[in-house]
Amino acid sequence: MTLVVLTATCFGLAERSPAAVVIELGTTGINGAAGANQDPGQAGEDGATGETISSTLATADSENRLAVTGGTGGTGGAGGNAVSSNFAGGNGGRGGDGGNAEGSVDTSGPGVVTSFLNAFGGDGGLGGVGGTGGSASTDGNPGNGGDGASAAILAPGINATSTNNEANADALLTGGNGGDAIAAGASGGNGGSASATVANTIATGVTEADASVVVSGGDGGNALGNGASGSGGDATVIDAIVATSAVTGNTSLYQGANGGFSGSAESGTMGIAGDATNQLTATSDNAFLRATLRTEAGGGGNRDNATGVAGSGGDVVSIGSFSNSGEIVADNEFRGGDGGFGYGGASSGDGGNAVGDLTLMSSTNDVDAFVSAQAGDGGYKNSGTGRGGDGGNISSHVTVTGATGAFAFSNIQAGGGGEVFGAAEGSGGDGGTAEGLISATTTSGTASVEAFYLAGSGGSAQGSGTGGNGASISIDNAATAISNQALGDSTVLQVVEAGTGGSSQDGAAGNGGAALSRLNANNTNLNSALISESYGGYGGDRDGLIGQGGSAGSASSEATLRNVGTASVEVYSVAGYGGDGMGGASGSNGADSQAIGSSTSQTMNATSLTQAYGGDGGSTDGQPQAGGLGGNASATSFAQTDGATQVASSNAQSIAGYSVSESGDVLSSRSGAADAFATSISTGGTATSIAVAEGRVSRAVSIADGINGDATATSGSAGTTFGIPTLDSVRVTNTVTANVGSQSRVESYSAVDGTPWSAADVAGANAFSLLTFSPSTFDVTAELATQPNIQNAINVNDVLGIGEFGGGYPTDGSGVHTFSTLLELELTDGTFTGRDALIGFYDFSSTGNGFESLMLSISALQFNETWTFTDLTTAESFFTDNPLSLGSLAGNGEKLQMQVDWSSSRASDGFSASFAITAVPEPGQFLAILIAFVTLFRVRRQRA
Repeated sequence: MTLVVLTATCFGLAERSPAAVVIELGTTGINGAAGANQDPGQAGEDGATGETISSTLATADSENRLAVTGGTGGTGGAGGNAVSSNFAGGNGGRGGDGGNAEGSVDTSGPGVVTSFLNAFGGDGGLGGVGGTGGSASTDGNPGNGGDGASAAILAPGINATSTNNEANADALLTGGNGGDAIAAGASGGNGGSASATVANTIATGVTEADASVVVSGGDGGNALGNGASGSGGDATVIDAIVATSAVTGNTSLYQGANGGFSGSAESGTMGIAGDATNQLTATSDNAFLRATLRTEAGGGGNRDNATGVAGSGGDVVSIGSFSNSGEIVADNEFRGGDGGFGYGGASSGDGGNAVGDLTLMSSTNDVDAFVSAQAGDGGYKNSGTGRGGDGGNISSHVTVTGATGAFAFSNIQAGGGGEVFGAAEGSGGDGGTAEGLISATTTSGTASVEAFYLAGSGGSAQGSGTGGNGASISIDNAATAISNQALGDSTVLQVVEAGTGGSSQDGAAGNGGAALSRLNANNTNLNSALISESYGGYGGDRDGLIGQGGSAGSASSEATLRNVGTASVEVYSVAGYGGDGMGGASGSNGADSQAIGSSTSQTMNATSLTQAYGGDGGSTDGQPQAGGLGGNASATSFAQTDGATQVASSNAQSIAGYSVSESGDVLSSRSGAADAFATSISTGGTATSIAVAEGRVSRAVSIADGINGDATATSGSAGTTFGIPTLDSVRVTNTVTANVGSQSRVESYSAVDGTPWSAADVAGANAFSLLTFSPSTFDVTAELATQPNIQNAINVNDVLGIGEFGGGYPTDGSGVHTFSTLLELELTDGTFTGRDALIGFYDFSSTGNGFESLMLSISALQFNETWTFTDLTTAESFFTDNPLSLGSLAGNGEKLQMQVDWSSSRASDGFSASFAITAVPEPGQFLAILIAFVTLFRVRRQRA
């Protein structure tokens, strides 16, 4: 044994602090003797076990530090050679095991006091080589590597006691590594375990007490040939620390556990990765408690062989439960082990699973919890055939309870599937799953939760392999925040993301997972808010001669809140994009998205915001073939307040996914459909609702019911350029707005692919504006069959769009009601430059006296005219079989706008009119205009 004793004197700002440092190193085990050369060869002796170190340090110094290391195992002796033919060589001796290491440290006295132990188990020794056999015989087997030793705390433990100040008690325990094989056929030794399962690391102070233990298992030794690799040492720490200070003092607890990696192997049996287990329960009576758990399992060993599977990552368990009379801040960080890599034909190992739980309770103060965790990733492959490992699964629960406030944050991620890259050929692994509950409860003040759930993505593939699938995920009301005070606040953010599909070449691409996030709460707080977000997984890309990209995952997000005070809901849903196609493969369709939000307040304001984004279709690069279709989107928003003079505000936005044409341009006619529904109700105040829908076929419905306010609905095409060069494009925006003095319902409909509207699109509407672009000749002929003047002015084959607008007085209205429609066509290039625009009005109808005032305004860059109507006869004449020339269009950013303003105070008044519009091109260019109208460039949109 080697003993080193150091005495140091440290000078602080206020007082003298002597320290003692002792380092003890165990002697290496004696090497095994070599076998004699004889017939057969004599076996080599095993190496001896390294020296065990067991030491205690207790001096009068205020700081005592002890480092102990067990001796390394001796090397196994070489096998003797055979002297004659037909005799085998002797086997090599086994490497000796490492020596154990253990220690205890005790420090007490005034001032800052520290006790520290660093214990290392000895490494296993190397095995001896086998002797050479005679001719026509075999060589001796090489000896296996020795096992690593353990590290532990020796009774009575690590104790630090300060009579008037701060106390620190810390221990690091590390198991020894297993010995490696030095020749084919030898096995690696196992890594030493490390554990602390007795509460014998104790810090007792007045102003502060800090206690920590970190245990780490040793790595398994590597094997060669058909030898087995060593297993990683397990790391286990359970209730190993205690920290106590005065009631007005602070305490800190830190427990860590790290499993050892398993060794690598070739054709032999794979060792097992070390698991990591970390559990701590503590009760304190202090002003402040800081608790931290950090836990990580060992990774799986690599495998280099034509068959078999690399080692899986170890599993991790991390559980903490803490209570204190004062404030608590706690962290739980844990990770499953990654799977080993596969080389040759071997497949890669799976990622390890991860399980965690954190519970906090304070009887007088705030609590704050932070969780960051991940399951292990599947192992990668970068040569040969085989499969990437699957990602591990994760489950985490958080429960916090405070007296004056509670906050819980959690970000958990499942393991991703292993990638296949480089010269390898194989399939990617599948992503793992994620789940868990999180809650924050407080007697008074604010309760807040932020929870992020990420499912694992699929690994990419090479050659004929298939891409791994991204995992789907469904989180249903898993995050909750409760303030039991009427004047308290509560907020929940729940974010759910599915895994992305892995890319591929000749095999199928991986599919993206579907995502569901749902929240529901009934609270009695001054202020309460729910935020729900979901993100579908992207389909994997495919780079091959045939096939298509992977399917995209849908997204659905919901939140329903009822509160006594202010109620606020935000809901976001973003569907996955279809996988891209390259080299001959085609892009796949984007997925559908749905967002539903409902907010109700009994006494104060209520707001609801929902946004749904359909997934973009995957592109088809370098081929004269269209990409996948854009996904549909649907957004529903509801807000209601029962409080007098309060405001209900709803906003629904629905944006369909884009799609790419054969030439690489975005076509709104290939985008998804979009629906947006917004409803606001204020029984004695203001109601405001906004619905926006953009897509191939878009419908927006807005309902507002209150003393005052307004309802707005906007539909439009899915095309926008954002500065990207375009071939030809037209942007369509169709808006309807009505004031609120009772219930007002407005509807807007736009279709750029010729889809006609139905009677259901205007049923019960107080105001509406409908537009169909690129209508079929059949539909145009039917529309204009009884309009001879328009037929004479417009060729039915040249009609670009037909539409209808109108509205009337609400059935339960009072006072003056108004509505306004605004149709805007933005010409983004010169396609229509010099063309003659014409609009024809027809099918005028009315109820009652129609209106008290009616205004029509049409404007373009070189045209601007307004008509005001005060009597029904004049209006009926104008809107009956009346073609109207708008003159020549300038194009290049020009906006063609048509606005209608209506008002009346009479219950029975209402009207409607239809129209057809065209911009006559030169002969032979009409088809180009139709294409230009719906040609838009693809934009990968992100929510602002």
